[in-house]
Amino acid sequence: MSLSKPFPLLRLPRLPLFKVLNGIGVQEQFYLSICSSKAKYAIKSYNERQKYSVSFHFTDTFAFYMRTENSDNEFQIDVQNHTAVFGLMWTFMRNVEASSFDPFAKNVKRFLLFLVDVFNTPTISLNIEERPQYFMTELICFVHSLKLKIQSLNINSSKMEDRIVTLVMNSCRAASEVHLDCQTTPEFDYPNKSLFPKFCVDKVTIFHAEWVTTWHLTNLFINCEHLELDNCSTVHINVNQFIKEWVNGFSQLKHVMLGFVDYPMLDILEGIPSTFVTTTGTWWASVDIEAPTNVKRLLMFLVDVFSTPEICLNFEERPHDFVSGFINFIHSIKLKIHYLRIKSNNEKDVEYILDNCREGFSKLHLNCPMFHTEFEYLNKPLTPKFNLDELAINYAGWVTTRQLTKLFSNCKYVSLGECSASNLDVKQFIEE
Repeated sequence: MSLSKPFPLLRLPRLPLFKVLNGIGVQEQFYLSICSSKAKYAIKSYNERQKYSVSFHFTDTFAFYMRTENSDNEFQIDVQNHTAVFGLMWTFMRNVEASSFDPFAKNVKRFLLFLVDVFNTPTISLNIEERPQYFMTELICFVHSLKLKIQSLNINSSKMEDRIVTLVMNSCRAASEVHLDCQTTPEFDYPNKSLFPKFCVDKVTIFHAEWVTTWHLTNLFINCEHLELDNCSTVHINVNQFIKEWVNGFSQLKHVMLGFVDYPMLDILEGIPSTFVTTTGTWWASVDIEAPTNVKRLLMFLVDVFSTPEICLNFEERPHDFVSGFINFIHSIKLKIHYLRIKSNNEKDVEYILDNCREGFSKLHLNCPMFHTEFEYLNKPLTPKFNLDELAINYAGWVTTRQLTKLFSNCKYVSLGECSASNLDVKQFIEE
């Protein structure tokens, strides 16, 4: 991939060359760096004081993203679909030493070594979906061998991945985010291994957490800031014991979400000081379940102990009275709802949210198909406007141009899916 004549750009003295490189983006720097050894050296010298982050996405294809840290200057490229560029690049890097019986894994390692060399040891994010176990193991171990910081690790697999879960638990305790969506066998057990180093992760999410025990919560994960576990086992986790140790101990843990298929709420606060909140004459009267009273008690306890925390709500197919009543209760005690997500086929839920949740939220996510009716939200007041960091509506066929330009215009980020061409005039929206 060498050139018969050097770029005129590369003949410039160091200072003028760096001024030119300072004016081009990350994408241009990357393409320039793979043109020749001299171009690679020029970019490498320029990047000695820069910091970069790289994301590798292994889905049905292989793509990577790269950007300078603390910047939105990012570019992405699908490696496997750009054979004209990367076919030559693999030849360019053929002398880079990397070992693997899999040619694809070997090229990925070579590519990572190239990025580490040229772009000043970037932080790495890995998103791996439905890849062989050996590939995931090789890649994670290789990243650790280079002493690179894993910013984010996301593994999604439909197979039983006992070894991968063990590998992540053992070796990825200093990542910023760990997201595991892979099942384990019924026999899987992560025994009480060394607590050093503890998990010091900003956010840990485990979708299949049947194997997690009270010991893991109170010892291994206690220094994570944000912990989300789903499909937990009532056999392995004693929530009452965990809350007591969490409240009375010292840790970095600020947010916990534990998901159980069926948890007996009645004993959750036994032995823990809490405030009884009567439900007489409230919105819970028509809901034939015991949980609301206990949920209110738990919420009042958390408000009292944890200095009025921000609240995240996730409703899935709950009765309308439950949804509206609980949100009204939170408003009544003046709590800030950071994130509200609702999945429902009831148009009353959508109308209630649109009427009552325009301010005081950070993120709002509506996943409400409403297959049985032609929902409309017309002739409603436009004030107050929605004032959110993020508004996402999966089924937005009812959204009109007027609502987009008047009602949602103060949101920082708006994502609308399945919009209707008859209701939205995109040209008018862009012009306004």
